[in-house]
Amino acid sequence: MYPQADALGMRFAGALALFERGTPRPDGQREPDVQPEVIVLGLGRYGAGVVEGLRQRGFAVLGVDFDPVALGQWADRGVDVLYADAEDPGLPHLLPLPERGWVVSTLRRVDANLALLHALAHDGYRGQVAVAAHQPADIVRLTRAGAHHVLMPYGSAARDVVDLIADGG
Repeated sequence: MYPQADALGMRFAGALALFERGTPRPDGQREPDVQPEVIVLGLGRYGAGVVEGLRQRGFAVLGVDFDPVALGQWADRGVDVLYADAEDPGLPHLLPLPERGWVVSTLRRVDANLALLHALAHDGYRGQVAVAAHQPADIVRLTRAGAHHVLMPYGSAARDVVDLIADGG
């Protein structure tokens, strides 16, 4: 049907491989050293701050992301990591879910957090779940979907600055 499609595919295969996702557990990925007390999904800037803060307070943390570079950086720092996609409905089966612990999603996308909440509820998870939101309108949707806590990163940061200034810095 498209005689040049194979030639184009071969030509750009290397560049396009960058955008392919790997398997949920790539070769060489190990099981967590200890049962995590907190599972943090999303190891970007906000998630990195959450992981670092929890580690400083002595919590056993498992970091979850689908960015192999971020996972490698955290693994090099001694953090247990898992390569996975938060929107995967089978995610709860990949996670060593803590019975009385926390799952914290720092993901920006509301639909991703809704998918996560649905998957955790479907799996019968009974621990605490906190998810990030960036719009106040999303708080109701996420709470109705089962979030125990809705985190507003920008709102919290703004309150911290106001408190700093109001308290005399």
